[in-house]
Amino acid sequence: MRSALNAIRSTLASRKLTELMVVLISSTPFFRTWKLYEKDMVFKMRYSGIGGQAVMEGVMMKNQEKYAVAVRKPDHEIEVKVSEYTGIIKNKKIRNMPVLRGVFSCREALVLGMQTWTYSAFF
Repeated sequence: MRSALNAIRSTLASRKLTELMVVLISSTPFFRTWKLYEKDMVFKMRYSGIGGQAVMEGVMMKNQEKYAVAVRKPDHEIEVKVSEYTGIIKNKKIRNMPVLRGVFSCREALVLGMQTWTYSAFF
């Protein structure tokens, strides 16, 4: 356990972080969970809203209304296309209804996925 703490301290010290506090959150015989603190700062992950999917020889990434497709051409050059996708329904009240939200999200994901897949298939 002491060697694990020393390894964490030396890693963070090499990144110029000061006043490190390591807290043992849970401990079982085979697994230990640690939370790292620096002075008054807690390292947390936040939701980014970015999603994506794989396409032929590339990737599509989407965040709200914009999406980008990056495809590798046969000559190993990467082609990037950035566009906007507004969706089918623009009325936010209808879009946020629980059952309809899932139906519209599924349909929009299928439509956008097929558009980007066919775009990547032409290279």
